[in-house]
Parts: sequence; C-alpha cells; structure tokens
Amino acid sequence: MLKRAEPAWPRKRLRSSFGNFWMVFARPRIKTSRNLGIIRKPPKMLYLALGSNLGDRVDYLSSAIRELLRRGLITRPLRFSSVYETQALLPAHAPETWDRGFLNMVVEAQSNLEPLALLDEIKKLEKNLGRNERERWAPREIDIDIIYWKNHELDLPALKIPHRDLYDRDFFLKPLSELLPQSEEFKKSSGQLKCERIPVSVLPTQLMGIINVTPDSFSDGDLFLKAESAVSQAKFLMEQGASVLDLGAESTRPNAIALNPTEEWSRLEPVLRILREQLPSWMRLSVDTRHADVASKALEFGTNIINDVSAGEDPLMLEVLKSSDCRYVFMHHLGVPVDSKRCLPQDVDPVIAVETWLDERLRFFVDRGISKERLIADPGIGFGKTAQQSWELIRNMKGFHDSNVNLLVGHSRKSFLGLITAKASKDRDPETSLISAKLAEDGVGYLRLHHVAASVSAIKTHFYLQ
Repeated sequence: MLKRAEPAWPRKRLRSSFGNFWMVFARPRIKTSRNLGIIRKPPKMLYLALGSNLGDRVDYLSSAIRELLRRGLITRPLRFSSVYETQALLPAHAPETWDRGFLNMVVEAQSNLEPLALLDEIKKLEKNLGRNERERWAPREIDIDIIYWKNHELDLPALKIPHRDLYDRDFFLKPLSELLPQSEEFKKSSGQLKCERIPVSVLPTQLMGIINVTPDSFSDGDLFLKAESAVSQAKFLMEQGASVLDLGAESTRPNAIALNPTEEWSRLEPVLRILREQLPSWMRLSVDTRHADVASKALEFGTNIINDVSAGEDPLMLEVLKSSDCRYVFMHHLGVPVDSKRCLPQDVDPVIAVETWLDERLRFFVDRGISKERLIADPGIGFGKTAQQSWELIRNMKGFHDSNVNLLVGHSRKSFLGLITAKASKDRDPETSLISAKLAEDGVGYLRLHHVAASVSAIKTHFYLQ
C-alpha cells in the first residue's frame, strides 16, 4: 500500500473526535509581472545637464528641477549629482563681464516625451525661468542640455545625442561619472577647465540651515550665542548641503522675551561680518527679523533674504524692501512671539484660512510695488495653530501653489510633532526629514531646517523611489 505523502507547506495538525488529520492551507498566488506575462524592460534613463552663471545660480538650478517635474517633462526615479563650480568657457576677446563662474550638475530621470519634443519644452521652460536671448557665449541664468539618453542616438542640426561636446567638457563628465560609475567612457577628463565639487545639495527644494544666535530658542538655545560657535555651525550646515543660512537673534517660541532692534543687531552683526568674509559666493544669507532697522543693516552686509515672521507689521519694512532687491519671506501668524493660547478657531478650515490670509498679504506687497518673484509665503507651522491644524497644513501643502508664489515651510523639530513622538525637540530630525521629503514632492521651494543632512538623504531617497 502506497504511503500518502504529507504536504510540505503550509500545514497544521488538527485534533478532533475523529482522530488526527492534516489540513493544508493553500498558498495564495501573488500576481506579479512574471506570472502575468509582463516583461519589464530596463528604463531608458535620461541625463540632463543644468548650468547657471548669472544671478542666483543655486536658485535657478533648483527652480529648473522643480519646474521640469511640475510640467511633467521628467519623471521619477530621479537622481541628482553633486554640484561643480567651473570657469566660464569663453572665446578669445570676450568681454570681461562674461567671465563668471558656472555652477553645473546633472539630473538622471525618465521622460515620456520624444527627444525633439522634450527639447522644445525645455526651451520654453528656460525662457519662463528668466533666460534672455543673448550672444552664444554670454552669461545665462539657466542652461539645460540633453547630454545623454540610454538607447537613444540622434544626429540632427537641432539636437545631437550624445551631446556633441560631451567628451570635451569636464562639467558634463564629472557629474555624469558620479551617476554612472561603471561607465569607463565618462571617467576621462578633458582637463580643459578647472572643475571643483562644492558641498551644496541642489534638489527640487532648497534647504535653509537654521542658526539661532539666541539664549532661549526652543531646540538649540544658547548653543550658538557666541559669534565663533555660530560661524562654526554655519560652516557645518554648509558642508551638510545647505544652500541658504538663516540667522535669527530673537526667539519666537511661546513666552519668549521680545528684543528691541538694538539688542537684536548686537547679536547678529559680529556673525554676519565674519560670514560675509568667509562664505563662498554661492552661499546665500537670510536674516530672520521683524524689525526694519535690523533688516536694513543686514542688507548692507549682502544679506539675500529677509525672513519676517510678522509679515511686515513694522511699517518701515516696506520702505526697506523698496530700496533693495532682496527676497522677502512673509509668514502667517496670530501674534509674535507665539501665544500658545491663541490659535485658529476649531470650526475653521486651517488650509482655507491660511491660504486666504497669505493671498491678501501677497496682494498687499504686490500692489505696493514689490515683485511677486521676490516674495516667499510661509504658512507658519506652529504659529497660531494647534498641532492638528499644523498637520492639516502639512498634508495639504500642494494646494498652496494656486497663487503661483514660492513657499517656505519651517517644520523642523516643532511641537506639532509631539502628536507622533515623545522625543525631545533636539531628537526629532528623523521625523522632520520624512516630512521634508513629502514637502519637496509637493513643490515647496524652501525648507527651514536645524539638521540639513538628514533631509538631504530623505529627499534623495524619496525621489529615487518609483
């Protein structure tokens, strides 16, 4: 008599009044590309070279990536090379004013467009970002080139793939060899121009490192009150990948003591003086102040951004803006410093309330001659909002783009994170970085952070996921 074979997996012996028997649980069949007969082809990865040597170079590079994504010209997975600073490639007898250093990088992506259609859309995007028609070798705000496309070869007057100068330009080869380290053909060096990697991380969003020159900030108060420690922190954040450093000398946490402009400037001035002398030209400085007098003095040190949590409550702030070309952040709030007992009403949709307030404030500045391109709106996470309301704003940040104004979000280590973690404020960088990735996906232009490196890693990982 043949012995019945016992099932190998999964099985379970059950007892009953009828004796012992085996019950076999059927293994569920998972639908995969293999058993559905789908053959996955390797993606045809596209490589775009981005360069800028005019105006705010880092901003042009980051804005270009964000717009390429927003318009659907490129799709995930995305990877971003390091940024390289190079001399301008110029013909003999070029004007001295053309001799401006370039920032260059390469983005790896996919595209659903055919090469010529993609080229046409890129030209439109460059113009929209502010690139003007100039002579061939003249400085330019943004330059986007299709330099390589796997399994694509093209030789037309308008477009050649691979790029006709690919193997003669180190600012193409160095970032490309980072993304394709197995390809020996990209490891060569033309040696034509000096080409050095710089630490800034250019991503679809810009990362603003926080330096609190205060004794009482909620997360790092008293750590950077001395000028030497503040400068050291600035250099640390720069090495982590920050493209903007935001200096603040007045804490806005709940129950903080308000400073007068003289006290505030006495903390800021020594730090600004050292940083302006020691920082590279591509690093931008932001000063977090609500006082027009402090803002005016900071601009004399070459400050690029005024970050005003009061959104212009100082009546003289408007005159400061009119007399400069700096960028200006205006933030939604219900009072500065924060009063924890004063929040948006519970029966009000916080997204609609904040959107309406920011739109009205935007019109206020534009109607008084401040260009929309200079303005940056901040929804004010934690300012006049409950923790739940702050989370609701984070979830719906994509909807804030209707007014076509750049956004800044300051979510780093804040108290609203207490709904998901009991960690101390200084230990909340993992939670902060996950939110950073979501906000970058939503098209937020600036993220204000205590720890930049964690968010760099989270954003890069997020955009490489399909």
